[in-house]
Amino acid sequence: MREKRYFIYVLLAILLAIGLGFLILGSVVKQQKNDEIRLVEDISGENGNANEFYVNLNTGKGWTLTDGSIGAQYDGVFYNNTKIDITNWKIEIQVPEGSRIDSSWNGVYSLKDNWITIKAVDYDVNILKNNSMTFGFVMYTTSDFNADNITVYAHKIYQIQDYPQFWILSVMLVVVLMIIIVYTAFELRVRKFKTKQRQDKRIIVQSLKTFANIIDAKDPYTNGHSNRVANYAKEIARRMGIVDEDLDRIYYIALMHDIGKIGVPDDVLNKPGDLTQQERKSVEMHTTIGGGILKDFSTIPGIGDGAMYHHEQFAGGGYPLGLKGEEIPLVARIICIADAYDAMSSDRCYRQKLEEDKILSELEIFTGKQFDPDIVKYMIAMISDGFVTTIKLK
Repeated sequence: MREKRYFIYVLLAILLAIGLGFLILGSVVKQQKNDEIRLVEDISGENGNANEFYVNLNTGKGWTLTDGSIGAQYDGVFYNNTKIDITNWKIEIQVPEGSRIDSSWNGVYSLKDNWITIKAVDYDVNILKNNSMTFGFVMYTTSDFNADNITVYAHKIYQIQDYPQFWILSVMLVVVLMIIIVYTAFELRVRKFKTKQRQDKRIIVQSLKTFANIIDAKDPYTNGHSNRVANYAKEIARRMGIVDEDLDRIYYIALMHDIGKIGVPDDVLNKPGDLTQQERKSVEMHTTIGGGILKDFSTIPGIGDGAMYHHEQFAGGGYPLGLKGEEIPLVARIICIADAYDAMSSDRCYRQKLEEDKILSELEIFTGKQFDPDIVKYMIAMISDGFVTTIKLK
C-alpha cells in the first residue's frame, strides 16, 4: 500500500514538472514575441539574401521633371528567409535630401530626415516563413538614387511547437498519461478481482459457519463450540505474532476441526455415562473421518490438519497417529488448546462446566504433556485478561 502511494506521488510530481515546463516554455515564447529583431543591410554589394530577412529594391526607368527632379518607380521585395512567421515588420530606407514620395502601395509610408519608413498595413501584417511580400513607391529625388542603406525590423511569431522542448515535454506527457491509463485499468481489474475475492470469501466463510453449526447441532451441549474454538485459535495465533492472512486461515481450519463428528452416531455423542471401548473408538474416528472429508478442500491450505490432528498430544499418546512435539502441525497444536478450554468451560452431557481456577490448574498440569508449552501460555493470558469472556458473550 505504501509503495502504491509513492508511485502515485511520483506520477503526480512528474505531471507537475511537465506542467511547469510548459508554463516556463510558454513564458519564454511570450517574451520572445516581444523581442524586436533589427537588421541593417548594406546592399550596395550583394543583396543580402543570406540573412534571415532581406530586401531587394529595384529601380525602374526614371524621368526628369522641368524643375530638375528625377522621378522613378521603385519595386521592392521583402523576403522572410526563416522557418518562423514574422509580424509587425518595418523597413527604413535612406534617401537623398529633398526627396518626396509621389505614390506607394502595400504599406504605410512616411518620409522624415532623409529616411523612408514603410510599415505593415493591417491586412498584411504577417509574412509567412520562407515567403515574401512585395511593396513599391514612386519617388522624386534631387539626384540619382541607389538604395545603399536599408534597415529591417520585425517580430518573429514564435509558436510553442517550434521549440524541441515542446515535443520532449509532449512525449513525456503522453508517456505519463499512458502509464496512468494502464495503471488505472490495472487498478480497476485488481479492485474487481478483490471484490470477487471478498464475495468468494464471504461465501466460503458462510458455508464453513453453516457446516460448523450443523456439526454443533448434533449435540445440544456443544452449541457454538466450533465458532468459539475458531475465535480462540485465531486470537492465540495473533498473540503468537502470526501474520493476518494466516490468522484467517487458522480461523477457518478451527471452524472445521469437528466436522468428522457427522460420522459418529448421535447416541454415542450424547451418551451421558461412560463410553465403552467400542464407543470410544467410534468417537476417536471423527479425526480421521474429518481429515478424509477435507483432504480435497484445496482452497484453504492445511484445512484437513485441524480436523485430523487436534487430538494429538504434545508428549505423544494422542490419536489418531500418536504424533508428538513439532510432528504435530502448528495449527492442530493451537486448536488442541482452544478446544480443550472450551470443552472444560462448557456444560457437557456427562458433566458440568469447570470453574475458572480449575481450568487454569488443568492447563498448567497438562502443559508439556497434552499442550505445547510455547502456546498454552497465550490461552492462560486470554483467560486472565477476559478475552474468552468477550467471546462467550457473543
